Amino acid sequence: MFKIVWFIKGLNSAWNFIKWYTLFFLIVLCFVFFFPDQIYSIQSYSERTQTYFQINKFIETEFCSEPIPLYRPNVQMNLKTEYNKIFKNEISKEFKNKIQYWVPILLPLFINHNLPEDLFYTVFAESLLSNKTSSAGAKGFWQLMPSTGRLYGLQIDSLIDERLNPIEATNAAAKCFKDSKKRFPNWTLTLASYNLGTNGIEREIKKQHTFDFYKMHLNPETRTFVYKIIAYKDLIKKIELTKLTKPKTVSFTTSKTISIADLAIKYKINELDLKNLNPWILRDIIPARKKNY
Repeated sequence: MFKIVWFIKGLNSAWNFIKWYTLFFLIVLCFVFFFPDQIYSIQSYSERTQTYFQINKFIETEFCSEPIPLYRPNVQMNLKTEYNKIFKNEISKEFKNKIQYWVPILLPLFINHNLPEDLFYTVFAESLLSNKTSSAGAKGFWQLMPSTGRLYGLQIDSLIDERLNPIEATNAAAKCFKDSKKRFPNWTLTLASYNLGTNGIEREIKKQHTFDFYKMHLNPETRTFVYKIIAYKDLIKKIELTKLTKPKTVSFTTSKTISIADLAIKYKINELDLKNLNPWILRDIIPARKKNY
C-alpha cells in the first residue's frame, strides 16, 4: 500500500514538473515568435552589425540619427540592392557638375529650416537634380504636385510654375517635411510619407500596428524609396564639392506685367540665357505681384 501511494505521489510530482516545464517553454516560444527583434537587438545587434560592416564598410548605419536595423536580413538585402544600383555606374561629368553647382546652394537653404541634412538627399531620388515632369503631374527637383506646391506658397499657373525654381521648390519641400513630421514619431516614416503621402502612411500604421518603417510591408516604390535615399546620401557625400562660378541672381518685384525681353535689357543679360536659367517662367512675360521674384 505504501509503495502504491508513493508511486502515485511520484506520478503527480512528475506531472506537475511536466506542466510547469511545458508552460515555461510555451512562454519562451511566444516571446521568440512575437518579439524576435528584442532578442536580436539585446543579444546580437552589436556583434551582427560589426560582422556585417567588416564586409560592407560603405553601408550607412544611421539615417537622421535613427539607427538602421542592419541585423535584419531583409534590411541588409534591400539596402545592398540600392547601393549596388547606384554605385555600379560611374558618375557622369554632367551629373557631377550639377551636384557641385546645386548642393552648395540648396543644402544650406534646406538645413536652415531646422531639418536633418539626411532628408535633403531626397532630391536625388526624386529627380537627380532635373526639372522633369512625372506622369502624375509632379514637377521639378522635388517632384511636387500642384496642390502641394500651392499649399506651401508656390505660384503655379499658366505663366509661372515655381516648382521649376529649385530654390523656391526646396523651401516648399522643407516646409512639407516639417508638417509631415508633426504626424509621425520618427524621420524614417516622415520620409516614406513624402512618397506615399501622409494619409497613406497613417493607414499602413493602423493596418500593421507598428511605427517601425523597417517592419512594414509597403508597396515596392515606397519601400525602395527610403533605401535609395540612404544610398544617395553616401554617394553624394563622397563627391568633393569644388567651387564653380555661379551666375549672379537678383530678386525683384513688379507692379505691372513685364516682358522677358525688357527684363533682359534691364539686367544686361542675354534673353535666351535668361530663359534657360529660369525655366519656371513659362511664357515671355512675367505678371505683376507683390511677392519677390
